[in-house]
Amino acid sequence: AFEGALTSDDILPDETRGYLFAAGAFELRNAYRLTFDIEVTTDDAYLLDYSYSSKDRLDSAIGLTRTQNRRDFSTEVVYFESLREGEANRTLPPLVFDIRDSRRSQKDRLGGYWDVVYGAHGHKRNENADITGRDVFRAEAAAHYQHRYVFDNGITSRSFAGARADIYDVNQDSRFDDETRLRVVPSVSTELSWPLARVGQAGGIHSLTPTLQITWREILGDDVPNDDSTRVEFDEANLFALARAPGADIQEDGIRGTFGLSYGFATRDGWALKVAGGRSFANERTRGFSDTSGLDGDQSDWLATFQVTHASGFQFINRAVFDDDFTFAKNEARAWWSGPRWDLASSFIFMVEDAQEDRDEAVSELTADGRYRLSSSWEAEADIRYDFITDRAASAGLGLTYANECVEVKLSLSRRFTSSTTVSPTTDFDLSVGLKGFSTGRAASRLKQAHCRR
Repeated sequence: AFEGALTSDDILPDETRGYLFAAGAFELRNAYRLTFDIEVTTDDAYLLDYSYSSKDRLDSAIGLTRTQNRRDFSTEVVYFESLREGEANRTLPPLVFDIRDSRRSQKDRLGGYWDVVYGAHGHKRNENADITGRDVFRAEAAAHYQHRYVFDNGITSRSFAGARADIYDVNQDSRFDDETRLRVVPSVSTELSWPLARVGQAGGIHSLTPTLQITWREILGDDVPNDDSTRVEFDEANLFALARAPGADIQEDGIRGTFGLSYGFATRDGWALKVAGGRSFANERTRGFSDTSGLDGDQSDWLATFQVTHASGFQFINRAVFDDDFTFAKNEARAWWSGPRWDLASSFIFMVEDAQEDRDEAVSELTADGRYRLSSSWEAEADIRYDFITDRAASAGLGLTYANECVEVKLSLSRRFTSSTTVSPTTDFDLSVGLKGFSTGRAASRLKQAHCRR
């Protein structure tokens, strides 16, 4: 698939601007799959100027994967290019390499199995200065044994034991002496959960699941730099995870206890409710987690989630991270509803400021968009993004589309209110006319597109 554009107008006089996005996949012999992805643009502001994409980091990659019954292999080389204001490509780092091979054994007589993983990772910066130009290569190997057992009363146990070893080669960072560093992390974990359920008088199903986990991990060896875990999301997916950082650089240390409770309710007419929450306590603090990650300190913040769904197409989910005083570090809510003639969606996000995550001020934004099918040929849409910190809209748009078997006409009006050194507040008017394939109804070619700006 290829997508691109070339532009010459008075936004940047005497300059030809454009972008190219391309992606593809090839099935090779022996179940291997080759993929590629190319993303290039002539300047930082072009994609936003013409509303082609909201991406602020481009990534071009080539990868090779192979997935089998109990084995997964992948390798990838990625080149990043930043479009963000104030972010230098020389220190991103722009070049990243990964290779990983994971294997799982068959179950033994006890019902457990082994997971064995080995691989390598490297990233290189174009900067030559100390610390900001740090280059890292890491080789890793891990072996873990897992076992799950269900007792007669319904209590479920899950046991885990193993270790991982990492060898780091760090260059251009005087804090790590530009030398090879070795780290070994043994781990043991036991988890107990008790799923309970009953049917109510009206036929609704109630479920309640308390969970308790005890984990021990010990970091043996040298300190290593943190490049792959600078952004940590504490959510229900990693509440009981052995390692809750997204990468390998941060490893949690010491004894940790985690408890959680989830409640669910489902009715016969399609309504479903789920509420879950939990928290962790540790005997020592893990270095590297930011203040707003929810995992900084010897006890985590509270994690709470709330979700409602209905068979009609309505869904709402809210996730929050807060402390004992109900001071929120992060909160995210999403809702969407689809009907025969309309689609509605909205989201809200709040995050306090955190210098460690390069966030100098709090984020509090609401987005909403909707689409209404006026008839079989006409469709209207609208969207808005509101910034509560600046107390004004960040962007807004309206659109009207006419389509039949032969032609598609789109008229849109959009306004971006924010500004920076690379983009300015703008109002865009777009009119496009496209021809469709007469036999399939798919768009065959774009006949004409007009774009005006004020």
